[in-house]
Amino acid sequence: MNFNEKLREFRAEHDYTQEDFAKITGLARSTIAELESGRKKVTLKAIEKIANKTNTNLSTWVTNDYDIKPFDGLLMVLEALKKTGDIDCDGNMNDKAKKLSMKMLEKETKLLYYNQKKD
Repeated sequence: MNFNEKLREFRAEHDYTQEDFAKITGLARSTIAELESGRKKVTLKAIEKIANKTNTNLSTWVTNDYDIKPFDGLLMVLEALKKTGDIDCDGNMNDKAKKLSMKMLEKETKLLYYNQKKD
């Protein structure tokens, strides 16, 4: 089942309109419509937001048709570290942030090269 089908099915199971689901997730109703119709590809950030707001696992929403851009995971980690104060407003990192960022960068780089080899 692809993402747009999962989204439609989830809304139907919970008796949510697109407007209801938009309010719950903080996404625009037009975005929900575009995701369901397939006119818009889902991003990792949107999947994370939907999973968090619906108290579901990321794996509930992830399919082989999602469009995660290289280094989206690293960006999410950096945003989280900024929110927790591990990265300041000037981009300075404490040791924890440096260690986590480097680990994520290594994993993202390996994934990038792995995907290039597949293609």
